[in-house]
Amino acid sequence: MKAFAEAGQKVVESMRSNSRENTTVVTISANGATWARTTIFKGQRLQPDWFAERNGPKDARYTCTDTSFMQGDVFIKFLKDFHKQLDDRGVLDGKPHILVLDGHASHVSCEVIKLAMEVNIIHFQLPSHTLRITQLLDVVAFGTFKKEVTKVLQDYYHAGQRLQPDWFAERNGPKDARYTCTDTSFMQGDVFIKFLKDFHKQLDDRGVLDGKPHILVLDGHASHVSCEVIKLAMEVNIIHFQLPSHTLRITQLLDVVAFGTFKKEHDVPGVMAAAWQRSFTPERNKASFAGAGLWPVDMDRALTRLQGKAKRKEGPTGRPPLEDVPIAMTHEQLDEAIGERGLRQLKAGGHAITGLKVGTVMLGGLLT
Repeated sequence: MKAFAEAGQKVVESMRSNSRENTTVVTISANGATWARTTIFKGQRLQPDWFAERNGPKDARYTCTDTSFMQGDVFIKFLKDFHKQLDDRGVLDGKPHILVLDGHASHVSCEVIKLAMEVNIIHFQLPSHTLRITQLLDVVAFGTFKKEVTKVLQDYYHAGQRLQPDWFAERNGPKDARYTCTDTSFMQGDVFIKFLKDFHKQLDDRGVLDGKPHILVLDGHASHVSCEVIKLAMEVNIIHFQLPSHTLRITQLLDVVAFGTFKKEHDVPGVMAAAWQRSFTPERNKASFAGAGLWPVDMDRALTRLQGKAKRKEGPTGRPPLEDVPIAMTHEQLDEAIGERGLRQLKAGGHAITGLKVGTVMLGGLLT
């Protein structure tokens, strides 16, 4: 795969499908505590073999919805369970507990609000369209967690220069499975040549080489379309049928049935557990709240993040600061910050709206 990016940029963002097989709900506290994780699988009924004996994080909860996303009934159960965890840890002292969350529809139903009032939990909804800035888990914890998950998966897929027998010996893998390696763990030309020769041998071993061509359906990866590959395919009477570009999510036949089952058999809880223990530590949890300016409450920190001025590591061609993010300020604050002339210019350019009331803790309550 090729990508275009600015010179010197170490990390290139990618577009991915928004489909998913599971969602994980993470809850942390400003005192550094981590609460039981909830994983939502995609399905009509929860199957025990999706998670049983998979070495998932301790006390993890598992459920399912038809989309794998949070839904109202699941959030009700989550809220009841969260309250029970507060009770089990002996922190129910009569004072309300604040639960910081986004404005997803499942969080703001009448039933949810009524339950929250009954169990003395205050829902603090982060301002709309600011989650990329105010989502405290994105500040520290999720960054570490994603890196740890990547490490676990790299260990699982065994990227390397030489194939190590202990990667697969006595691991009870599928019968007649083949093992090899590349420096990236992705398919490469020499490996595909070996695969094609081996595939032809398997056809011979099964007695299906009757002089008629065999069709091999595959995508347009560079390793599949080299001159050497095409020449070999012609020699062994195999026709390569390349699926149309940008249609794999529709035409990839394994995605229709087989991969769906295979993904559910994957050790998702085990992968999560290995990364979980190294990610959601008390120090990182506290840093997440502090970094977002939520606790200790730091209005300046929150505002600098909203204005795209938060300190971050940047390369020589760092990304430009955030633009077009709405900032709520009083008339007096604006006048002090940019002056009367600057305020007139904002209004003239259609960039200022007056007379609104905004409720948010970080900006100091109601502003008019």
